[in-house]
Amino acid sequence: MTVDLEDFEFAVADRFPGVFGRGQRLTAATPRELIDHLASHACSPDDGPCLTVRAFYRIRRVLSQYLDRSPRGIVPTTCLTELMPDLEQRRSQWLAVHAAIDVKYGARLVRPEPLAWVIALTVGTLFLATVSAAAILFTTTWPILPVGAIAAALTTWAALQITSPWARHFEPRDFTVGDLARYAVAYNSPVLDAEYSVLTRSQIIEIVRALVRLEVGAVTMPLDATWRELVNVSRAR
Repeated sequence: MTVDLEDFEFAVADRFPGVFGRGQRLTAATPRELIDHLASHACSPDDGPCLTVRAFYRIRRVLSQYLDRSPRGIVPTTCLTELMPDLEQRRSQWLAVHAAIDVKYGARLVRPEPLAWVIALTVGTLFLATVSAAAILFTTTWPILPVGAIAAALTTWAALQITSPWARHFEPRDFTVGDLARYAVAYNSPVLDAEYSVLTRSQIIEIVRALVRLEVGAVTMPLDATWRELVNVSRAR
């Protein structure tokens, strides 16, 4: 595989622990070859339930419990912004839901764009001011950039800590419950309760398809397509 697919390789190795050794590269040329290799290490010959459906219903249960909503009103296309419309409560609600589901990546809370610009401009201004002051104080030029960089890093850290309560807007804004279920399948959320050793071939295909979509960007996954073809398809979208 190429540099473009390194994140995908790492995600596969993390999702299927024990199959690939430390630093070992994926040699499978197509999704079918990868699935065959992964299926040879699983030990459940029976057909199992769809993991995405299982993830959706279990996540819906969590959302219904923590947000005090009827599960009937939560469908895969429901956006998280619809479920948590109150900005004052959204951060605490999402932190509780996220902790219960424990899904890696996916939706995150960000600060309003004007506030983000204020932080960026403040840090940039402080960096320039520090560099200018260092240029006046020091007779040599070598400490100037390191001192400015340290001041900018400290300021950024402080600004992010202070303004963290204002991170209340979902990114992506249109992130849905269905998207959350897809991430749960791809990155093995505990709500699935599905160990690799007991996965069926159909479930492994489902996981690889989710990883290809999230890490490579290809919505469809022809089993005999090369990785380069999948990357090219995702770039053409």
